[in-house]
Amino acid sequence: MATFSVNKVKHLYVVPSANASDFKAYTDQEKTLYFGMKDAKGNAVRSDQITNILRASATAAESMQRKLKTYKITATDADMVKGQVGVVRLSYKHFVGISDEDSYFEYGSALMKKTGDDVEVFLKELAKNLYDNTRKQGMVDVKAIVNSNEKDIKSLGDADVVTAIIVREIEQAWVRGVRASEPVDFTVVTPFITDGGVDAAWATVTDETANQTTVLGNGKKVADMEYFHLGDRADIYRMMGWPNHWPSEDLLLVDPTKQYDLIDIHYAYIGASEDTNKGEKDITLAIPAGTVDAPDHSVASAVLTAINATGAVTITEPDEWNAEEE
Repeated sequence: MATFSVNKVKHLYVVPSANASDFKAYTDQEKTLYFGMKDAKGNAVRSDQITNILRASATAAESMQRKLKTYKITATDADMVKGQVGVVRLSYKHFVGISDEDSYFEYGSALMKKTGDDVEVFLKELAKNLYDNTRKQGMVDVKAIVNSNEKDIKSLGDADVVTAIIVREIEQAWVRGVRASEPVDFTVVTPFITDGGVDAAWATVTDETANQTTVLGNGKKVADMEYFHLGDRADIYRMMGWPNHWPSEDLLLVDPTKQYDLIDIHYAYIGASEDTNKGEKDITLAIPAGTVDAPDHSVASAVLTAINATGAVTITEPDEWNAEEE
């Protein structure tokens, strides 16, 4: 069984800037790599001895972004069959646990009052019903398309002509180290209606996620990583001794409203003589990269240059770091 040089196998450090006073990469005579940094209190800290490097990589913040899942429901006059009920079923996977059996369903429905006509009236009633049935759970937001623009369901007027319905994931609540803001895993299904004794589709559902302009960065994920991995160093980072403790905000450096580039190095501690088993470990540097709307990879690029300059490892710079310069 491997023996680790310290009682942790995942190290995470936040590098606030590439200034020599905030970050330094250096090696000793045996080409063992070290990082020197400062903690949230301004105290100097040193990384573990980084030797026997197995692999290393740099990851741009953009590759960890995501968009809110969004579906669009449309129908035409030709789809309307008098007396039939159009039903929309929202199927949520992994609602409580990680099993596919942990599913939850929400429904919306409206009556088709005319054959081959009045689809706008039907869609407006369907949008209102779906909104009423989903708003309390807080997992999706329902909006109506009026004049090619999204409009809140509660503000729909009698003169508004609804041409489509939007169902969009709501970003879930987040509390550092307590509650993760996980994606809402859901699909939209419109079961068949009966037209002349034959099953018939009455709506078209399209995935509009790729067309969304709202982008979520990785700041909250990195903030959780910092909270948990610093807790491996000392219980004081996890409110040990509450209420006589230091607030986490005074000890942590990650700003969840920003995004972060990551540099990862996977290495191994190998003892002397007979103690030659590899104690494999990871070290991650989290580096501010601006915001989703205003990315800035200059700090990460400077840090990576300093690491490569030691000659202990060579890490390739991601293409995204140079995208805004082109």
